[in-house]
Amino acid sequence: MKKLSKLLVLISVLILGISVNVFAKEDLYLVVDGKKVETDAACFIEKDRTLVPIRFISEALGSKVDWDKDSKKVTITSKDNSQKIELIIDSVNANITEKNEKKEDTLDVPAKIVNSRTFVPVRFISESLGVEVNWDNENKVVIIGDKSKYNKDEFTKLRQNEKAKSPEVKKENNPVVKKDAVEIEGGYINPLNGSCLYIMKNDEGPNIYTITLLVYNPQTFQDQVIGQAKLTMRADGKSATWQNEEDTIVFFDAKGIRIKNDLSGPDGNWHVRMKESSSYSVKDRKVFEDGKVIYDNGKFI
Repeated sequence: MKKLSKLLVLISVLILGISVNVFAKEDLYLVVDGKKVETDAACFIEKDRTLVPIRFISEALGSKVDWDKDSKKVTITSKDNSQKIELIIDSVNANITEKNEKKEDTLDVPAKIVNSRTFVPVRFISESLGVEVNWDNENKVVIIGDKSKYNKDEFTKLRQNEKAKSPEVKKENNPVVKKDAVEIEGGYINPLNGSCLYIMKNDEGPNIYTITLLVYNPQTFQDQVIGQAKLTMRADGKSATWQNEEDTIVFFDAKGIRIKNDLSGPDGNWHVRMKESSSYSVKDRKVFEDGKVIYDNGKFI
């Protein structure tokens, strides 16, 4: 059973700096053989490891990616079929096959699903496929492949340009919001997997919010804070953009929120609003509040 008061304790730990993992597309660049590569979803850092969308592995590294929905297994095969990596979502165990010889390895950070996107640790995958990985800490750049082709000055200028434009971005993040805007601060639970989101006001502007993601860890039997992002309330007062990703929109109403992107489907992924005094659980895509079903497979009861 989940209680909002317990989630708030976890979030307060994150704010105190004991565990900080920030989802931030603008904070990270990915460079492959000297060329900057865009990803279809924001990369993020967890435990000093960069996780990238699975599509990046297939498109940027030229590898074949297979997904087994039932077993939640990701299989990555090199272009010449000489190497194969098998990962299970939320597991630190990996199976690697190279030239028909199999071995097991352990990940620092497991592959995981965040907001309907599959993310994998880019350094482990790249190096397992024989591709060198380096890190430009000054400019926050993951350098994959031939390091000699990486032009540090180019990315230093990009960072300088970002800083120069930051006042304009901040101004755009403060649209005039309608007076009847939905109150969005609070906790929300995902009917698909029981993960939780908590939204709170951000001091950066009147329409900026921080959204914290918590995922259940079966090894510790507790919820674990794995990251944060920013939401910018739109002028209608009933929706917000996720970070700077225009294709991810969060819609609000009194019962919950819907997160819509290119993988969520037309209705988006619902997260049900939680009350501080109640307990919540999820089973078979149903949300139970104090033992009573309040949401069942896309419908509020």
